[in-house]
Amino acid sequence: MVDLRGVRLRPSRQLLRILGVAVLYALAVRVALAMPVRSGLIAVWPAAGVALGLMLRGGVSLWPGVFLGAFLSKVHGHDVLPALGGALAPTVEAVVCVLAIDRFIRPRPRSSIARVGAIGILAAGALLSATIGQTTLWLDGRIYGPWLDAVLRWALGDISGMLLIAPLILAIGAPLPRLRPLRVAEDLVAGAGVVVACYLIFDRAHGQIWLLIPIGVWLVLRGSPLSVGLSSIGLTIISVRMTAAGHGPFVIAGKPDVLEAQAFAAMVSACLYLLSALTNDRRRMLTEHQRLSEEAAALQRVATAVAGGATLREVAELAGHEV
Repeated sequence: MVDLRGVRLRPSRQLLRILGVAVLYALAVRVALAMPVRSGLIAVWPAAGVALGLMLRGGVSLWPGVFLGAFLSKVHGHDVLPALGGALAPTVEAVVCVLAIDRFIRPRPRSSIARVGAIGILAAGALLSATIGQTTLWLDGRIYGPWLDAVLRWALGDISGMLLIAPLILAIGAPLPRLRPLRVAEDLVAGAGVVVACYLIFDRAHGQIWLLIPIGVWLVLRGSPLSVGLSSIGLTIISVRMTAAGHGPFVIAGKPDVLEAQAFAAMVSACLYLLSALTNDRRRMLTEHQRLSEEAAALQRVATAVAGGATLREVAELAGHEV
């Protein structure tokens, strides 16, 4: 990951970066608004992930870009008050999450507790953002159902967006692993299996969600973080969109429960992320343990040869072979 927070930039370059953040955030908002759901609020908010990912890479000083992008993308005619609230909410969310992650999570990047804590930080930031934004809409007379339900829908949409988009932004510029065609093919098959199974499940009124468990387990045990992230995006889009359209197990008595679909998508994405990260940590530890064991065994064989009275030539040949 490229970390630019400690780099001092000229004012003109910093201004360009802030404008770039504003443009990217506004584009993410337009993409989300092009895929509305019936609940009155966007069920998955990718702009939250864009803001979090960019500020984790570039620092909290990029917050004006988030505010500007959110305000310009939401102001329509003379709707200044909801636009200001809609700009303040994601800005506060991103700043709070980045400051908390820098303070408590980044010093312990490999800790499982830290990863769970990071998701808790995202949830707290999303609830704060939802409270600010939905209260502003309520003051302006825009009511999308009960206030608490609207806040929860907003927060779950932000959590899903941050979980799905921010890791992909943070992965930009990271060294790529060695390309292995069979590994890529397996990831594609597992990811496609999750998406197809999710579609089939949510295409039926009594779809069996538990059928996703074995495919998800295979994905986190064998797949790469990128394949896990992309599969989570597909699962989230399908489950929320199908529910909003009146299909799937979250449609009760003919009424779609988008809030429950959002909670399901956020929970599954978080579990896949945590399990995948934990599995990768264990895999790295096992690889390092095997390497150290092989080195210790090689040194022991050379030491045994020396203690056994081998000639200098024999010791040199054995050492060269072990190296």
